[in-house]
Amino acid sequence: MPSYLITGSSRGLGLGFVTELLKDPGNIVIATARDPTKSAGLQELKKKHGYAQLHLVSLDVTKSDSVHDAAEATQKLLPDGLDYIISNAGVNYSPLKSPRCIPQAIQRAGVGEDLYSKIRWFVGGNLHA
Repeated sequence: MPSYLITGSSRGLGLGFVTELLKDPGNIVIATARDPTKSAGLQELKKKHGYAQLHLVSLDVTKSDSVHDAAEATQKLLPDGLDYIISNAGVNYSPLKSPRCIPQAIQRAGVGEDLYSKIRWFVGGNLHA
């Protein structure tokens, strides 16, 4: 049985990953969120799929104690190891207004010119094409 741990599972893409993975009854899914009890979507999936296939674990990826506790909880749930991690946690509280802002944001971050030119080509070039 493949096992998956998805960070940021309370809503959006993370909840979508969890929902899709649970469609295969052979998958074991560990869904993490800062507070999984506050996610109506996770609670609904838990009722539908039960404790054998879906495990909810608290995880705040910005706090090392929380990361450590989540790792310990995962180890107890999966003593033979974890197969896959989908690192999805994160919220952008100041999104760019347009893809054209990417080059300026990269420059403001102080990225070196060589890396900046590669990012501009791979990201900006594709966005403006």
